[in-house]
Amino acid sequence: MNQNILITTSDNIPFSQIEKHLGMVDSQIVVGANLFSDVFAGFRDLFGGEVKGYKKEISKMKLAALSEIKSEALKKGANAILCLKMDLDEISGANKSMFMISVYGSAVKLKDSVLKSSNDINIDELSSEEIHITKKRNQLKSILKQDNNVSDKIYLENLVEYNVWDKEISKAVLQEFNSSNDLESKEFTEKIITAIPIEDIENYLYVHFPNIKKQLWDSVKTVLKNRGWFNYNFLIQHLGKQNHITRFRALQLCIISKDTYSESDALKIKSLSEFISNEFDSDIPLKEVPSLVGNKNIKICPNCLTQRKANNDYCECSANSYGLNPYSLTPDKIARDLRETARAIEDSFKKYYG
Repeated sequence: MNQNILITTSDNIPFSQIEKHLGMVDSQIVVGANLFSDVFAGFRDLFGGEVKGYKKEISKMKLAALSEIKSEALKKGANAILCLKMDLDEISGANKSMFMISVYGSAVKLKDSVLKSSNDINIDELSSEEIHITKKRNQLKSILKQDNNVSDKIYLENLVEYNVWDKEISKAVLQEFNSSNDLESKEFTEKIITAIPIEDIENYLYVHFPNIKKQLWDSVKTVLKNRGWFNYNFLIQHLGKQNHITRFRALQLCIISKDTYSESDALKIKSLSEFISNEFDSDIPLKEVPSLVGNKNIKICPNCLTQRKANNDYCECSANSYGLNPYSLTPDKIARDLRETARAIEDSFKKYYG
């Protein structure tokens, strides 16, 4: 069996097509906190602000977890792992403390991947098609450097076809969509956004969350939903933001269902539920604006960013007072659904693994 396997944090591989999705692969490595006791017992290892012994032990845990998911993916017949995520958590209970590192990703089989190990093949010649693709990519990058206008439909489709994405290009495309008052069809917009790497979409949201227009926001939500997006750290960070638009839009993303779940997801989803139930600020601030009969209080809808009267329980965009759609959706209902999902994950793993 070929033991070479590609691992990437991205959700796509340039010039490669996915032949088959083989499901989630994951690994959890748990060690007692006493493993690090010798490291913290003295400061002989302390140099330049880093505890070298601690880093060494963490690296060992990472390598062990990666080795496990590679082995699991190979057994499934995969030759790549996409969307790799890695989390390190401290677990406390019963007067004991442990560290758990969780690594997970999506195992896939790629068609004719060009990213082969040099041990597999020596490349002496490249096809004219490969040269054409590289030439076209270089031309597109050159055009973009000279002109930041990415609104042309044919140009956007070329970006998708030749997979010419980096952080700056992704940002330019999303910004163009957001500033345009005349977007292409929703289908076309979502086709382009689907091609953008997930991490580039996340980076854009980090900066522009409160200022994304409804038309683009609806497409972003749809794309993230279709791609089974879930990023616990992103969600928990934005649910606690002071800006009400940011935290309520993050709340909307909490209703996305993943395609597959790992056992470690239960703990994260339960934590989201508890945060929404106990710490989420569900108030939408009032803003006083002048009117013909004096000042009046209004609220800014977190969904469409338009003003509505403070006493209105709904918005013209069909969202309720929380900026959520359907109208009956509330933070409490989202928290309850997350809690039930976490419970179902735990029960399902108990059923199959005891």
